[in-house]
Amino acid sequence: CDIVLSEHTYELCHDHIWVRELDVIRVKGKMQPVKIYGLIGDREQALDDSTQAFLALYEQARQSYTSMAFDEAIQLFEQAQQMRPADRAVEIHLQRAQAYLQTPPPPNWDGVHVMTTK
Repeated sequence: CDIVLSEHTYELCHDHIWVRELDVIRVKGKMQPVKIYGLIGDREQALDDSTQAFLALYEQARQSYTSMAFDEAIQLFEQAQQMRPADRAVEIHLQRAQAYLQTPPPPNWDGVHVMTTK
């Protein structure tokens, strides 16, 4: 993503921009997780059908991922990757989901990615 917004910034301008949730992260040294979003565009311009389809698939895949349905998340992220092969957020989620199939997170996992560096 070229521009990443925290949930705090997004709250200030959510009526004016299209975004997608990229992740929920806990930054090094902080306890409270924060949602981060990738800027898609200005709401004054409608999203084209291809972008809408991609975003719907990506959102569905994120829901599967955060619900620990990693097999399903991988299938959905792979479909999203076919639509946008260079999408870095999709690639990262695929890598994480595949790793979680090998070494599952604890049962109380909250879907938050812990950042180990600033």
